[in-house]
Amino acid sequence: SSGINAEYGVTSYIDKDSSTKYMVFTRLFRAGKKENKHIAEIIAAEKREGNNRNIQNFDMESLYPPYTAVWTTYKGGLTTPPCTEVVQFAIVDEPLVVTKRQLKKLRRMSLGAGDLAPQRQNWRKTQPLNGRTSTKYYRGRDIEVQF
Repeated sequence: SSGINAEYGVTSYIDKDSSTKYMVFTRLFRAGKKENKHIAEIIAAEKREGNNRNIQNFDMESLYPPYTAVWTTYKGGLTTPPCTEVVQFAIVDEPLVVTKRQLKKLRRMSLGAGDLAPQRQNWRKTQPLNGRTSTKYYRGRDIEVQF
């Protein structure tokens, strides 16, 4: 099965050296047979214009499992220019299941207030590791696996 990468819950903070850093919580999407009702809500809002596209009271936690057992972290860069290396990524290993139809609609959605073109390739090309490592965490176990 194939998947796409979606980023949610971007948080910024000021580090000890007074620089701004970012934390990105990421979910991988996997195509399956059952429609995801929370993603359906996002897709439905795309038909509206301007501020009416805002989804009132959308629960971001609904896109994450209630109990995350395995996740991976790594340090990286912003995915848009200037691509500064100030981001800590946390990837939930369990993919979010959506239908192929939902994936297709997400890829075709206009952005902003409906006035921006879809961003068909909304991912940055794979970058060299430059010495970076990632760490996999297992809840309930004192194990860290770096790769």
